[in-house]
Amino acid sequence: MFLIYDIIVGEGIVRLEIFRQLTLNGYKNVLLLDKSLRVLTDTSSGNSGILRTRFDTIPQTLESKLVKRDYELY
Repeated sequence: MFLIYDIIVGEGIVRLEIFRQLTLNGYKNVLLLDKSLRVLTDTSSGNSGILRTRFDTIPQTLESKLVKRDYELY
């Protein structure tokens, strides 16, 4: 019997959140892979590290809608 996995490559903050959301939404075979043998090393080094707020986005844009949704989630 073969198992089929949804694979996420890399363990940056964005990928960890994708992993979290998939598992919270019932996905059972999610696999998180990274090149490092240690957990959470070099995470999000390629990301700008800036999180937008609801106050500095242009209204009615996709970014604004996603920021609002994420704010409500957390």
